[in-house]
Amino acid sequence: MTRECRVVFLRITTWRGYSLGATHWSGQLSGYVSEDEHKSVKITRPMTSEEAVATNKCAHEEGLGIMAHPGDPTDGLRDEQDVLATGLDMWQDAFPMGLILVSSGGGYPARVLVAPDEAMKEALNAIYSTWERIADTEGRRASPITLDLIEIWESLFDGYLDTLIPATQMEATP
Repeated sequence: MTRECRVVFLRITTWRGYSLGATHWSGQLSGYVSEDEHKSVKITRPMTSEEAVATNKCAHEEGLGIMAHPGDPTDGLRDEQDVLATGLDMWQDAFPMGLILVSSGGGYPARVLVAPDEAMKEALNAIYSTWERIADTEGRRASPITLDLIEIWESLFDGYLDTLIPATQMEATP
């Protein structure tokens, strides 16, 4: 088992649709399920009755024969909190070896959503919040301060992973 199997990424995406003022939210969980197998899973939740009616109305207006029912899975989520809550509900079923869930497009630093050690989660998130504030102020440019914060975050995170999965366990586990 590799350290990478223990980290799962939650990516939130949003875009403007054809409907005036409509914002569409979706999410994806990704990570390694074995040393050489990467997996991605769309974040879905059951469709409400209102969503099924609206979906069927649009399908009918566009001449499509789609029939949605309450309870059908939908990856069209309401807002960022809906993506986070739904992702938190499903990540461990999709990635049973995962120990840490981070909100990121796949890079570091990242906001830690779930970790076995709450104090370590808070420390990593404090560094991330500081990096985010400075990076936003500087227009996401790489500066000595932001690069130092990334290095500190990665060093702390790597050390934390080493405490969760000792090298002897990684070598002994297929």
